Amino acid sequence: SQTARSLGELRAGGGDGLVKFWAVPAVAPRTLPHADAVLAIANSADGKKIVTGSADKIVRIFDST
Repeated sequence: SQTARSLGELRAGGGDGLVKFWAVPAVAPRTLPHADAVLAIANSADGKKIVTGSADKIVRIFDST
């Protein structure tokens, strides 16, 4: 499982193949799908993008808004 925090959000990815993120304070998570376990997660320097890498051999770039 991987986690990152940026601009008032907590982001996590794990073996279920989903990237989830929560606004701080906690609210229901928003999910971003992968077909396999999420192995890496990073934020862009400006906090507007989330980059994830998965065991499905796909790197994805998501808008964080």
